[in-house]
Amino acid sequence: MLNIGSVDGQRRALEAREASGENIVELCQGLRPRFQLALLGWIRGDNADGNLRKIGEVGERLENAAVTAEVHQLWWVVGGVIEALLEGGLPEKVLEVGTGSGYQAAVLSHLVKQVYTVERIKELLRLARRRFHTMSLHNIHSRYADGHLGWPTQAPFDGIIITAASQVIPEKLLEQLSVGAKLVMPLEQNNEQRLLSITRTDEGFEETDLGAVVFVPMLSGLA
Repeated sequence: MLNIGSVDGQRRALEAREASGENIVELCQGLRPRFQLALLGWIRGDNADGNLRKIGEVGERLENAAVTAEVHQLWWVVGGVIEALLEGGLPEKVLEVGTGSGYQAAVLSHLVKQVYTVERIKELLRLARRRFHTMSLHNIHSRYADGHLGWPTQAPFDGIIITAASQVIPEKLLEQLSVGAKLVMPLEQNNEQRLLSITRTDEGFEETDLGAVVFVPMLSGLA
């Protein structure tokens, strides 16, 4: 199984971009300490607002090995998906399908100009919006909607990320890609999930298999 988003793999990919003039390595290295403390609250259900006022305690809090492992595990997953999206250059306008805790959208908000994120579970979206507000992440736009439908009124997008495994590639999301843009998603077939990067071209779509992954299933409807 591919260890997507491993620290070494991510760094090699980002350093290659830095050599071409894109200083993404420095940016991502700066993001990790800032978001780790917020992530602790998100994955443990703590008071995120209170935690965010204690940025200076990051080092002390992360001395706990179990907590550090939790942070790194989620960072590797998020980092791997974002790394696949950034391959070939930085998109300006990205759609995230499945807001969840809001962590991935928060990281994306420091890498791209505009982040659009949709979530089908109202309570999850409410909590994520509160975190975005607390962190003053004003370039994140959120919507309560079925992720299979995307966000047609804001299309086309320079990139789309799906954070849950679908058994089919959603046609409506492919339609919302601009030419040259990527859809990164886990696809489940024959009881196996594979992370795919699908690029829209003038002639159609090109798929790249990035390896085996495990994600929650992608569901339809609102909750």
